[in-house]
Amino acid sequence: MTEIIFQNYIFKSESIPHYLYLRGYRFIITTENELNISDGGSVEFSGYYNLFFPYYLKKYVNSGKIFIKIIGKGSCQFSLVSNDYFRNLPNISEKLDWNTDSYETKYLEIINLSELQYIERYFYPKIDDVGTSGFQLKTMELVLIENQNHTNPVHLGICVCTFKKEDYLYKNLEKIQSYSKYLIDYTIFISDNAGSLNIENDKNVNVYRNPNYGGSGGFSFTLMKALENPEVTHILFMDDDVDLEPEIIFRLKILYEFIGQSKICLSGGMIDILNPKYLFESGAYYNHKKMKYNPVNSYKNIIDPDLQMKINLKAEKMEYGGFWFFSLPRKSAEEAGLILPFFIRADDLEYNYRLRKFNNKIEYYPGLSVLHEPFYFKDPIWIHYYYFRNNLIFNSLRFKSAFWANWYALFKYFFYNAIQFKYDMIEALVKGVNDYYKGPEFIKFINPELFQKELLELIKNDPDKTVGEYRFPKMTDNKISLFLILKIVISVNGNIFRIKPIHKKEVIFFKTKNIHHLLSNCGGTERITFVNDANKTSISYNLNPSRFRKILFSFFHLFIKSIPKYWWIRREWQKSEKELISKEFWNHYLDKAR
Repeated sequence: MTEIIFQNYIFKSESIPHYLYLRGYRFIITTENELNISDGGSVEFSGYYNLFFPYYLKKYVNSGKIFIKIIGKGSCQFSLVSNDYFRNLPNISEKLDWNTDSYETKYLEIINLSELQYIERYFYPKIDDVGTSGFQLKTMELVLIENQNHTNPVHLGICVCTFKKEDYLYKNLEKIQSYSKYLIDYTIFISDNAGSLNIENDKNVNVYRNPNYGGSGGFSFTLMKALENPEVTHILFMDDDVDLEPEIIFRLKILYEFIGQSKICLSGGMIDILNPKYLFESGAYYNHKKMKYNPVNSYKNIIDPDLQMKINLKAEKMEYGGFWFFSLPRKSAEEAGLILPFFIRADDLEYNYRLRKFNNKIEYYPGLSVLHEPFYFKDPIWIHYYYFRNNLIFNSLRFKSAFWANWYALFKYFFYNAIQFKYDMIEALVKGVNDYYKGPEFIKFINPELFQKELLELIKNDPDKTVGEYRFPKMTDNKISLFLILKIVISVNGNIFRIKPIHKKEVIFFKTKNIHHLLSNCGGTERITFVNDANKTSISYNLNPSRFRKILFSFFHLFIKSIPKYWWIRREWQKSEKELISKEFWNHYLDKAR
């Protein structure tokens, strides 16, 4: 019989809130990471990182019995809480009485995987009825006991690209290294795009100084280095600015010991680091006609175990996972090639779709999530340039022609932002689309580091935009006539001809609910202010009709010019793909800036 640990129950983390692990009362966690529960206390391990969903393990492990292995001493009662919310099954509890004066090891059986019937069932242990002597829990693990050892050796190549995120990176490296009891076979490859790290290389960590070629440059370089290492069997892409629970890397490694080189890519979720009760997303799917990302499980509460079951089921609809935590077998990476030189945005999207083209499955596994700064916290203008340029490239490579649908989406985005006087946004759009139509030669021969600096300089000082302190929003839901709506739309909210303001000369928004809400508040105004509740700032945009007309002329000129050019440019991007994802291209591309 073989005993395999595949999940450790976590008691605490210095930076991650306790409710993502457990909840209870009359307990402390010692410096030795033991859980001490006092007389009358109770603890349940029902937090996000400690819940167990056997169905998702059974996808990769066919047989064997699952036990909770407990090492502790004292007096208490262990209960195994199980529920199947969707079928309204009652809670089922297996119980284990404990009364020892010294540390002992006991096993509590959960389930035989071959007998599993309900996919939505979850389990977690609970400790209560603690006696006067208390109870000291040393460790608690989920173990699989099977007749034969079916595991494959796994050595993770962890690829990290960083640019001035030392605080996060140093803490995560420390966490990984302190988890050495469970994390053994791994090598971390770090692309230091800013040259700001002070880390000495050792047997597990390799740091490389690279030019700032964005996330795609850093991840391509570290992927090359990982594939040059013959020990590496699996790749893990991980963002530099996540708050990591190192246990999830251990769980990932164990899963791949069963998966081996099968074409299964495991994607992690993103928990909102500003409000960790919410999962920001667990993968997404993409609408290529609208050039729009649609997150799966967008901002879902993960405190309630029943809600987590719904999250897990919905996550099966995902088409791609972000590089904040994304893993794949070595053979899949070798077959798919390197990442397209997008600098940032849509590089993970395109890579996922390329993996799917080679028949890889992209799957979400419960609990494999990192805390990450949410996208609503900051939204720099230069990101929008890459968003439109790269999505147009991606569409050319992976989908049938959607020329008219894409331009319809671009027109909608253009005028929606123009109504809000966000001229920098629509300038970024025009530049992104224009550079797409320059074809792959543009990407091949620019220096991305210098180009990014020039891009930042272009948007550095916007005369019609002011960043200020937080201001209290003033919004109303007004009923306005169809005639007035048409007047606002035709005038592009005063950008083409002036109209009488509905309210004051300045309107302050927190967030627009929809287009009607926007028009009914800002119609005819001269200044629109948006407040960001997350970072407590405000951004004001001023009406500037002459600037708008210049951008509008460029936009329409670009549209007319694109009609006969699109099909040729599309073929050029398709012909260049093989070159752009090759090792030879990336070596030459990176060497230009060294």
